[in-house]
Amino acid sequence: VMELPSSDAAAPPSWQLEQGEARLVVDAFGATIRSWVVPVPGEAPRDIVLGFASDEAYRDNPVFMGCAVGPYANRIAGARLSVAGADGGMVRWTFERNDGPHHLHGGKAGFHRARWRGTQSTPNQLLLRYEHPDGWGGYPGPIDVALRVVLAATGSVTLTWQGVSPQRTLFNPTQHTYFNLDGDSPHPSILNHRLQLHTAAVHLPDDTLIPSVDPTPLEDSIFSAFSAGCTLSAFYHANPTSRLDHHFAGSPVRGNPRPLASLSSSDGKVHLDVDADTQGIQVFGGHWGALSFAGRAADQHLTDRAGICLETQ
Repeated sequence: VMELPSSDAAAPPSWQLEQGEARLVVDAFGATIRSWVVPVPGEAPRDIVLGFASDEAYRDNPVFMGCAVGPYANRIAGARLSVAGADGGMVRWTFERNDGPHHLHGGKAGFHRARWRGTQSTPNQLLLRYEHPDGWGGYPGPIDVALRVVLAATGSVTLTWQGVSPQRTLFNPTQHTYFNLDGDSPHPSILNHRLQLHTAAVHLPDDTLIPSVDPTPLEDSIFSAFSAGCTLSAFYHANPTSRLDHHFAGSPVRGNPRPLASLSSSDGKVHLDVDADTQGIQVFGGHWGALSFAGRAADQHLTDRAGICLETQ
């Protein structure tokens, strides 16, 4: 039985990390990054992530705004997976179906719905912990999860994940922040942001967004312009029917983060580099369709392609 937090539950705590002009606000519900302020030379600091206007919106959160997702980020085809067992035979795991016939982001009781415990050891460091119960969403467990968050004076953030379980299980979490490096505005858009991918290939998805097993070289795909870098508006102009929700493959080395993606603001004054030791990065262009939300800033309206997710996984 999965007991999800009710919408009228007492508000969980939040923590504010600070280092110079940089500031990060993390909420215990979903280990959610609600605000990420970075210094800008010669200007006022900017908040570079999207956020909702109310706590209630974070409880509903159909777009996974700012939260941790897991135990497994992205989709598992058919909500089932076969793995080698201890005796050499095959074991089939069956997961909750919450995305049509597939499993997405840990299911309805994934990390994004958990109340995380936190210890802030210094003004710029936070350790979050959560125990994911055995069987929730279909995952063998329990899984003892730790997420260490460190904020630097430059505004950069380091996230370090650890998962420990007495059973063989699946662990591939990520952070689902929507970035907009232009700062708060009434109608945010990522179209004039410049994206560069430091990856060699893309796993093209089927019609239900399940990535292909075999990678396609980036240079042979519609995403080739991202190798050198291009604006999102230029990409969509060249590919007007494309929906950016793809997994780009890196060259992982465990414990040795490597560049996966770079993003620049419309005015070129803020740059974000994403490094990780994961298999690759899922780039989601914030395609919400008809969904819209009240934003964190006064009179702010969040709509389709207001932010972009760079999900290391």
